Amino acid sequence: MGHNFQTFGGRTLKFLDSDVVVLVRLMVRVAETSSDCTNLEAALSAWAQGAEHSCPGVIPLELDCFLTEPQARAEFFVVLERVRNLLADFGGEIPMETINAMKPELPGFYFIISPPTSRFLAASLQLEGLVRGTAGEEVSAETERLIQQFRATLQASRSRDSGRRG
Repeated sequence: MGHNFQTFGGRTLKFLDSDVVVLVRLMVRVAETSSDCTNLEAALSAWAQGAEHSCPGVIPLELDCFLTEPQARAEFFVVLERVRNLLADFGGEIPMETINAMKPELPGFYFIISPPTSRFLAASLQLEGLVRGTAGEEVSAETERLIQQFRATLQASRSRDSGRRG
């Protein structure tokens, strides 16, 4: 898979295709269990279709089209926050079983090991920063803090596991 560019309000950021696909799948999963995301229904449906049927380098979220109203943007931020909570629940990495269940039929889209949750956490913060207009140092500092937090959690988990084996 390649990179794609997402644009909102005249700002553009580059994302890995696989990060966008996984985030979209997680956003849809979160929204399906929420009753307070009615303004995002069309966007989530279109994003899910785009993630499933796009080609590498072209995953159109069309944020400028779907997030025109303040309420839709507010719901978008709520869904992204819930995605981050879901990622935290996974721990240091997303299990392969979960990733494989989200895998679209796109050429080149695969994971050979469980990907670290910090990767998708960072992408979710970048996406939020793009829409809020704060993408840059502010988001990068928060991303780095969360990545360090997840690395510490993963290291503690591995230490516990090796202690059980020994």
